[in-house]
Amino acid sequence: MIVVGEKLNSSTPEIRKMMDARDAEALKLLAANQTRAGAPYLDINTSTAENPYETMKWAITAALSACNCGISVDSPDERLIERVYGEIELKDSLINSVTLEQRKLSVLLPLAKRQGAGVVALPVMDGAPPKSVSERVAYARRLADTLLQGGIEPQKIFLDITVCAAGADKEAPTKALCALHELKALCPPGIHFIAGISNVSFGLPGRELLNRAYLAMAMGAGLSAAILDPLDGALMAQLMACELLLGRDEDCGAYIAWQRKNEFSV
Repeated sequence: MIVVGEKLNSSTPEIRKMMDARDAEALKLLAANQTRAGAPYLDINTSTAENPYETMKWAITAALSACNCGISVDSPDERLIERVYGEIELKDSLINSVTLEQRKLSVLLPLAKRQGAGVVALPVMDGAPPKSVSERVAYARRLADTLLQGGIEPQKIFLDITVCAAGADKEAPTKALCALHELKALCPPGIHFIAGISNVSFGLPGRELLNRAYLAMAMGAGLSAAILDPLDGALMAQLMACELLLGRDEDCGAYIAWQRKNEFSV
């Protein structure tokens, strides 16, 4: 399971305040803590910060000075992403995200190929997420085919299963998992399947419990990457346990090493 730490997102008021104040020490600490907790990638989103482009450059530079990690450059503005890659050398990165919109594809597909970056592929049409399982599958296959034909290697593609809030649509979480099950059978080997786990609990109480339950369900359905809160110890413990029980942890070595390091029990 590839973990992408979600904490550096300006949509959270305290993170926006940190970013707007250019509090480098606080950002470095949060970046380092996520990496130590088991996130090899950190998602950075500055969309609601003051001057998103300058803030993105600052945040990436600060994070990379604090830890050895990959960066998920997260923005709805394809030109911002393009400019960031023009100024900062990112050896290990994800472009978050590419959609079926031609204006995004025309900029981000060649950029990803040129930079060797991974691509979070969000199967939405005209800015709207798919409503049905069949729409999810159709959009995702079309987007995957477009990326493959554009020269993106399968292992660089992270198909987002578009998890939506259960509080807004009680069937949304299961629709995403049904689509995942179908896509696993239809897509070429090597393609990753990713989800924003915290999306499922938006607007509901006890969010951590819902996130943990959904992560286990999604991993069982074939999820191979997740954008989540690595600082939730119980969530990470569940992830390690699921890896073992799903047969993804050879000789149980990763789980045993993680337990020795964290001494976690429920």
